[in-house]
Amino acid sequence: MYLENVDVPRLPDTVETCAEKVSLFENIVKTGLDFIIPLRSKTIYRSEPPWLNDKLKNLIKRRQRALAKGNMDPFRTLRNCVNRGRNICRAKYYEAKVSHLRECKPSVWWKEVKKLSSMSPASETRDDTSKLLQHLGFSPGDLANYINSAFLTPMQSFEPLTHNPFDPPQINNERHAVNTISEFSTFMKLSALNPSKPQGPDGIPLRPISLTPILSKLAEDRIVEKYVKPAVLQSIDPRQFGSIPKSSASQALVNMTHNWLVNTEGNGATARVVLLDFSKAFDLIDHSVLVQKLATYDIPSQTKSWIVDFLMDRKQRVKLAQDCHSEWRSVPSGVPQETKLGPWLFLIMINDLDTPADLWKYVDNTSCSEIVTKGSENKLQEAVDDLSRQASIDGFQPNEAKCKELRIGFSSSNHDFEPQVLNGKTLELVISAKLLGVATSHDLRWNMHTSELSRKCSSRLYFLRQLKRSGVAPSEPVQFYVTCQASLGIRKSCIPPFSTKLHQRRFQTDPKKGTQNHLS
Repeated sequence: MYLENVDVPRLPDTVETCAEKVSLFENIVKTGLDFIIPLRSKTIYRSEPPWLNDKLKNLIKRRQRALAKGNMDPFRTLRNCVNRGRNICRAKYYEAKVSHLRECKPSVWWKEVKKLSSMSPASETRDDTSKLLQHLGFSPGDLANYINSAFLTPMQSFEPLTHNPFDPPQINNERHAVNTISEFSTFMKLSALNPSKPQGPDGIPLRPISLTPILSKLAEDRIVEKYVKPAVLQSIDPRQFGSIPKSSASQALVNMTHNWLVNTEGNGATARVVLLDFSKAFDLIDHSVLVQKLATYDIPSQTKSWIVDFLMDRKQRVKLAQDCHSEWRSVPSGVPQETKLGPWLFLIMINDLDTPADLWKYVDNTSCSEIVTKGSENKLQEAVDDLSRQASIDGFQPNEAKCKELRIGFSSSNHDFEPQVLNGKTLELVISAKLLGVATSHDLRWNMHTSELSRKCSSRLYFLRQLKRSGVAPSEPVQFYVTCQASLGIRKSCIPPFSTKLHQRRFQTDPKKGTQNHLS
């Protein structure tokens, strides 16, 4: 009806410029929309639940009027109708909120779950990084190059490898035998992959976060399992707990806490612990030093040559948006993270880091301690200086701002110790610190750790209650509990000495009661 009364073909001829014609056409469309579907006002109350609709509001009003008049039979009927309607509205609302997340990335799904459960503030805007940083005055391309340069600046002090020292010499235009990977062995490796793992963009079940190609990962796996791993395990420091078969962070924590507890309980001694932190440990590995250390291991020269080729001529770039990339720039140091070979190369770099004091190494997390009894001499500063000297020779850069000192003891009398100094800077003295993800206090109590664990469990239990109230299928709360709740409770609660399999079974049977029993 509206378009029949508007002479659309002739109206553009009444104006001259293209911009005026576009503006005229927009006015025609807006006027038509206002005529066909006019705007209507709607009052929204912030205190109302988001799933409340007009039909349910009317039922609630009728129920309240029946209650006010004393008509109990209609009141009971309307009350039941309101309860059923409330459950249906909740179920539809929450199911619609998460239904579109089944096919998206897990990280996006988890962000939406946190928003629904009030675990983090919801952001109203979702602009990409380049738009958020426009106030800096850079174009998106220049900004990407600036960020890439900032990442590579700490590496500029390292000299890149210019040749491969393990390349076999050429004799009569022939080279020595090299490692070969047949088509059949590649097929067998691909067939052995776990199909339950998240698939990458090419459909192969490997972690999408990995930056190296699939075939490169297969080659790395063969090199590590057949050559690197056996050679490293022959000479690995027994105080290294990371990336080692049949070892874990739990064993490292139990070993540390047992040592400190046994040597300080009831004798007035104090365990002085220095927690070392290296700046960008994986990114600031000197390739020249790594090659020298790699030469001392019982690894075939062809394999060593392959490893050096793997590290040489690597480049990186920064991506801010779909079509916004920085230029490719060379990476003169470091080992690629999220690779099969990276952790083992780091173990080779840090394996000879040694000191007479008690030492625990978990990949790039290093802790050293000394038990100081009454009247004895404190030699921990010498150990710290020695570790700092060895780290500087290998190219590691200690981050003095993040290195801490923790004093563990049960004596009521305070010992007067000189503060620990690292590279001329005094280390911060703390009463608690996180050791491999577990909050540890100066008296070896688990109060801080269990409080943090209880807080995280409570936020997830709240979302479980929301799912139950919304009336979703029973499989949905179970899936959320298995992926987000059970792993948090069991993995992080297995460290305290009071944790038992009974506590874990109670936790899985009844999360709320199990958490209270475990943390009480």
